[in-house]
Amino acid sequence: MSTAAAAGEGWHSFEVLDDGEEATFAIDGVVLPDLSRPSVPLDRVLLSAGGGSVGAWDSVLVARHDGGITAAEGAEEAVVSNGRSFFPVSSRGGRPPFRRTTSHATLGSKVYLAGGFGMYAAEGPVPSYGAVGEHAAEDKVWSYDLERHRWESQEPYGSLRPVAREFHTVSGWDSQDSKRIYVFGGMSGGGVLGDHLAFDLEEGAWRRLDAEGPGPRYGHVSASFAGSYYIFGGVTAAGEHSKELWRFDCEGEYWQEVTPASEAPSSSLHAAHCVGGDSWFVLSADGSLKRYDFHYNEWSAVTFGSGYDQSLLGASCTFAGGELYVYGGKRTNDFSSDFFRLSV
Repeated sequence: MSTAAAAGEGWHSFEVLDDGEEATFAIDGVVLPDLSRPSVPLDRVLLSAGGGSVGAWDSVLVARHDGGITAAEGAEEAVVSNGRSFFPVSSRGGRPPFRRTTSHATLGSKVYLAGGFGMYAAEGPVPSYGAVGEHAAEDKVWSYDLERHRWESQEPYGSLRPVAREFHTVSGWDSQDSKRIYVFGGMSGGGVLGDHLAFDLEEGAWRRLDAEGPGPRYGHVSASFAGSYYIFGGVTAAGEHSKELWRFDCEGEYWQEVTPASEAPSSSLHAAHCVGGDSWFVLSADGSLKRYDFHYNEWSAVTFGSGYDQSLLGASCTFAGGELYVYGGKRTNDFSSDFFRLSV
């Protein structure tokens, strides 16, 4: 049996009316005489788009028919099906210890991790948690190859290691002569850090950088652009939310404060951020979005429709195809798995 319900957005009703002698079928309240047949037991209804087309159902509601019940259709939000979906990624190689961190750097096809917050002692009835570092027997630099789907790690040469930390930044620089990641600031055991270290990915060793620059802070964000990396905001040792913007020249290895006169993002703490073209987008935890123009050294507000009204801590975002994609984060009482696309 097939029906001829027209495709389109909105609800459709499919009714089966059986009086014990004859079964009658109706689409959207219109009886279809050609489908009538003698009464037969009915234990299932199969839905198919047919004809090789794509069918999408927002909801399928089933209820026993009662002539005394009527249904009214109200306003309905548009449903869009674009065939996109999440899928699991199988990875090879030894995985890094579990950790909570948004601090990473992407160089070419690899994502690099150093530090974070995780479990570092599982002995006894209560596991111990803290910043991932030397006390966790975890002083490696981890990388994930996005093309080969493989985890790899480097154990640094020498004795120099970054102090275990969280709420820090990891930034990257890739030139013809060198490939490095940089770690700056963060928090360790309640103390606020202001140290600055570089890891040479080819030599496999950490090096301390002593150039005068931003003071100790945690919860700041960083972005790489045109041979430099930038640091915005952070919470200082005095508990103040900084609005400073600093640029580190990776070739000359010096800091320069470039804080614009324009209004900065409300806060960098728990903000989602990413680079798109020559702009840096910072989505603060209160839901406000600012764009930084690397060429003009200026912050500007970005407005969008009412589809996004979230206040999320620690969401993630990326920029692709001229649009900003935001996923996850923590609400006041729970965690979000929402996925948003913002046209900016």
